[in-house]
This record gives sequence, structure tokens and C-alpha cells, in this order.
Amino acid sequence: MTTEKIKSLLLMNENKKITVTLLAKKMNVSKATMSRMINTFYEQGLTLDKGKCQLSKKGQEYIEKIQEKISKPKETQNETKGHIFSNEISKNAPQNTTEPAKMKSIISNDDMAKKHAENFNKESKNAAADFINDIKNYTPKEQEEIVKKIDKDIKNDARIAKAFIDAVKESKISTDTPECNKIVDNGKSDIENEEQEIEEQGGR
Repeated sequence: MTTEKIKSLLLMNENKKITVTLLAKKMNVSKATMSRMINTFYEQGLTLDKGKCQLSKKGQEYIEKIQEKISKPKETQNETKGHIFSNEISKNAPQNTTEPAKMKSIISNDDMAKKHAENFNKESKNAAADFINDIKNYTPKEQEEIVKKIDKDIKNDARIAKAFIDAVKESKISTDTPECNKIVDNGKSDIENEEQEIEEQGGR
């Protein structure tokens, strides 16, 4: 779970009557962004009602775990603000309350980008489907950052680049993929020539 989400949960725990508007203001994000985050909390079972900021029992227990980690005497203030949020806490972050046995934690943006760049570059059979499924767990801002990272790491192969571009479009992410677009444009002639050769061989 990201630092941004954890901070939001902490604020919700501190102020039981906080509204989405006030929470967005405190977090310095738009109300629309905060509403999406609140809905994600509801889907994870961390809040009682959709669109509301009241934590559920599961949400309160999750916050207690976070506060325990923060209060550990061995951890410095910088560590509390940094890697504890992004690494230690994310290991226990609940994702899907309807499938507790299959619960997975949200990995960091960098690890997410690295994982899926490798999947696409290896031409993994489920690369696109896995990407589309995983990217839903992130905020629009995080999705944009992840897509940009993957875009830079896709190898120079038009077919792979196009597969990633299509997956981004299917995920309805508006972020552009300039590097992959260049690869596809440069590789169009190669693909066309290859397809033409296949057609000619089939006609013999």
C-alpha cells in the first residue's frame, strides 16, 4: 500500500467525522482522486460504507498494525516516513475481501513496472491480462507513473510494444506511451514485409 493511502487511513482514524472533501484538502489531492481512493478502501473492506470515510473494524485493525510498526524504537523517523510504508506494511495490505485465500499485497510502483516490463519482454502468454488486472489496484497518478516506467523498459520489438500499447488502452489509462509508439512506427515496415512473405509462401 502506498504512503499516500496509509496517510489517508491515518487521518480517517484520527478524525472519525472527516469528509472526503476535507480529506482531499489535507492530502493535497483533488476530490475526485480522493473519492476513487475511498472507493478502493471500501472494496478492500477497510471502510464501512462506499464513498464514506468511516473505517471498518478491519480498517481499524490495519491502522493499529501500522501504528505499531511506526512506534518501534529501532526504526528512525526517516525510516518511518520511507521504506516502512512502501515495503513492510505493503506485505500485509488487504486487497480483495471476497477472496481472502488469494489476497495479494500491492507492490511498489517500481516493482510493478519491472515485473510487467519483464512479462511483456518475455512475451508471456498472460502478460496483457496480468497487467490489466494488477494496474486496477493503483490510483490514476500511480498508474501513469507505472505506465511511463514500463514504456521506457519495453525492448525494441514492434509486436511487444504494440501488445503493451493495447493493454494500456484496454485498461482505459490515458497516459501516452511515446517510446512504444516509436518502436511500433519503426517496426511497421518489418511486420508488413514479414506478413507479405507469409502470404507469398502460402500462395505457392
